[in-house]
Amino acid sequence: MAKAKKLPSGNWRVNLYIGKNNGKRIYKSFTAPTKAEAELKAAQYKAGIKENDNPLNITLGEAIDRYISIKDNVLSPSTIKGYKVIRKTCLKNIENIKLADLTQEVIQIEINELAADHTPKTVRNVHGLISAVLKMYRPSFKLSTTLPQREDKEIEIPTEDEVIRILESAKGTVMEIPMYLAACCGLRRSEIIGLKWSCVNFDKGTIRIQEARVKNDKNELVEKGTKETASYRTIKVYPFIMEALKREYEHRTGEYVTSLTGDAIYDRYKDILDKLNIRPYRLHDLRHYVASAMLALNIPKNYIAAYLGHASENMIERVYGHIMKEKQTTVDEQLEKYFTGLMQHKIQHENEDM
Repeated sequence: MAKAKKLPSGNWRVNLYIGKNNGKRIYKSFTAPTKAEAELKAAQYKAGIKENDNPLNITLGEAIDRYISIKDNVLSPSTIKGYKVIRKTCLKNIENIKLADLTQEVIQIEINELAADHTPKTVRNVHGLISAVLKMYRPSFKLSTTLPQREDKEIEIPTEDEVIRILESAKGTVMEIPMYLAACCGLRRSEIIGLKWSCVNFDKGTIRIQEARVKNDKNELVEKGTKETASYRTIKVYPFIMEALKREYEHRTGEYVTSLTGDAIYDRYKDILDKLNIRPYRLHDLRHYVASAMLALNIPKNYIAAYLGHASENMIERVYGHIMKEKQTTVDEQLEKYFTGLMQHKIQHENEDM
């Protein structure tokens, strides 16, 4: 959505692109005393709400439909898909209430009911959508909903032996490269199936992660940008992975490094675990394994964040805090050994000088 810019007069203006006429780009301007009001006017126009219409007269369901339509080309296809699922399945009790009649009590009751048979994450996603819609169409309504507590699940990470067995089992099959990229490079599943040959630099031994592929609301695989800006990254890959990529490149059949879909990779990964009698780790847990291995090697957190495509070190702290606590004992022992040795060396020299 177009952003408002401040004018010399102090007002704010949005120039919204609405199409072409005889090859010329056409814009419509929306001016208001505040940035939020100007952007709201533009958003409402794009959603089909006329300037004199009162958005408070539309229902929550209609407002969500319009919001999804406005954001369709801005948000991730998977996010839009999730919004449409929420719209279809989670808001039956309040979807026909007009925005003007929505109250904090009505929303809190709906959230309470959802929390009875939905995960905290799902409930928070539903509330997030309601909040975003109200921010656009009824910005004066400030939500203060009590939400279910987040689930802090301890991450389960495959052992080194299990990862070796998984990689050995995948070697020489169509799963070899996907498993290398997941278990040794920490790529997300969407990044693995979105990696193109044009992003593989055989001379430098690097890969560039700049695209991902996800399913949209029609269940079609579509390209999108990576999860966040920090996810655009170039990483060095190990020689054995580069050799596997070179072998596959000689027999390539398309622009993508793997011809497998995300579902196909996941199903074959599960088959490997079953065959090896390894507990059913998620594919994403291989990415966690990479992070834990880097932590075990005392690699700085900022480097780990950059390598895995996280926006900041905070993600490493939050997700892998329990691993770091476990490592604290080892670090303490290393420090004790170092300084004890240092002092013993000093005492030895002092004795020699006497």
